[in-house]
Amino acid sequence: MTSNRAAWITAPKAHPFQIRESALLEVLSGDDILVKVHAWAINPIDQVVQAQGSSMSYPWLKYPAILGYDVAGEVIKVGSKVTRFAAGDRVFGLSYGCEKSEVTKHGGKAFPRSGFQEYVLLSDHMTARIPSDEISYEQACVLPLGLSTAAAGLFQEDQLHLQLPSLNSAPINETLLIWGGSSSVGLNAIQLAVNAGYEVITTCSPRNFELVRRLGASTVFDYNSKTVVQDIIKAFHNKTCAGAFTTGTGGAEKAFDILARVSSPSSSSSSSSFATSGTTTTRKKKHIAMATYPVPDPAPTNLVVPRTVVHFVSFLVGAWWKKVTTGVEYKFIWGGTVVDNGIGKQLFVDFLEQALEQRKYVCSPEPMVVGGKGVESLQDGIDVLAKGVSAKKVVVTI
Repeated sequence: MTSNRAAWITAPKAHPFQIRESALLEVLSGDDILVKVHAWAINPIDQVVQAQGSSMSYPWLKYPAILGYDVAGEVIKVGSKVTRFAAGDRVFGLSYGCEKSEVTKHGGKAFPRSGFQEYVLLSDHMTARIPSDEISYEQACVLPLGLSTAAAGLFQEDQLHLQLPSLNSAPINETLLIWGGSSSVGLNAIQLAVNAGYEVITTCSPRNFELVRRLGASTVFDYNSKTVVQDIIKAFHNKTCAGAFTTGTGGAEKAFDILARVSSPSSSSSSSSFATSGTTTTRKKKHIAMATYPVPDPAPTNLVVPRTVVHFVSFLVGAWWKKVTTGVEYKFIWGGTVVDNGIGKQLFVDFLEQALEQRKYVCSPEPMVVGGKGVESLQDGIDVLAKGVSAKKVVVTI
């Protein structure tokens, strides 16, 4: 092991990636894990950053840079404090090298924790073992960012602040609305919520109804139906709404209308199973956790930044007015926040491996493998995703 290669984006909107050498850390910090990647999953944010630049979504990013969040591979060596893993273990994890703290730490000159390279540095608390040979690297790598984003919206104190999942959660007499259940984030949100004891009502296209039901959704509606809002309100009759988690264009707007007309928990107190103080904290009675930032659809081809800003501001004005008139609160999700707030550890260390082994959690969505040439195929994966994918996640392998 003497060299490392990565798919570099050399400048804002540069296409294609340039395959170049990348730094390879020989000395690891205490909780670091060096992994040889066998499969990468492509996320929408990877495609957006390359196509539209980083000025709005990642203003701290410096070029040349390495993107990528989702990896699965083989442990090469571990830091002195790592006891959960050893060389040769099959693992998957969140490679968060593009987060602001990491870019700042390395001065924008190295990206050891970014995913799109042959050897990646993972953190012990954001990594899980693949518990069975029946789960392939391609299947495992679809999880990290989708799961982290879902967890941020469901469990953070500033979001829905639901009870965390466990292997034997008791049913909770509350029902959660997940808008966009067949997306990568939505499929993970369904499974996390169900494993935490909540009933789930969700939306997707009819071709994915059986998929979301199989993962635990009790009721599903076609989000394109003209009566979907009224139908979901009826479905909440005699149920207590735990809030809404939305992903996809238009979902947040519909969720405002629904939450304004359904019953919320009578008590706003909820025990926080991840709060370090162990104290009782306050849950918002009606809240929307938004996984999708409002962008023009279709994406503009000229005047991209000003038109995107106008669209975003218009959405914020409308959302503020709905909050004032309905009392429904909202907040956008950033999946990387679970790295430092304890939730990531609760999931990757305490829950995922056993849940996967006992089949109480499954790798979703299904991988759509594109190319098998390693980092050379990552641009192909980005280009396929840009054309649109439904209920699958684009994956690149070696």
